[in-house]
Amino acid sequence: MPLLLNLLTLSERNVALSGQLAPEEVGLVGLDELVHAREPLEYDFEASQMDDAILVQGSWRMRITFECGRCLKPFTLDFGHEDWACHLQLKGEDAVPVVNEAVDLTLPLREDILLALPSHPVCDEDCAGLPKSRSETEKERAARPELSSGAWTALDKLKL
Repeated sequence: MPLLLNLLTLSERNVALSGQLAPEEVGLVGLDELVHAREPLEYDFEASQMDDAILVQGSWRMRITFECGRCLKPFTLDFGHEDWACHLQLKGEDAVPVVNEAVDLTLPLREDILLALPSHPVCDEDCAGLPKSRSETEKERAARPELSSGAWTALDKLKL
């Protein structure tokens, strides 16, 4: 269920909104192979009507599990914003859609959550990544017979 704000109620007084939204409702499921939103988003907002706009202020928080982009180990981070604010135009070119005298706050909230997520999640700044495989030593490389292809060998000998 989206986070809806009734404009008729808002025209009479400020509206307090608080509760939880499942990750599916905010559109945070299946974003990326390294991002796993499994816990609900908790929000606490107050909306007020301005001339031809709505001002929504408050806080939101959410716990998200990531897979490290270097070592692929899972780790969890708490995300949130204590002073979140959103200005929604009701008229003009940037007007938000109004359906049945209600405005959906889910999309602007989702956009701000996506902007807060790291583009390359890393469990620790000092993460060394996946264990390195044993690299070939100089002696092993010298002992390996060199592959040669007749066509390439002939081209290598060309002097242009």
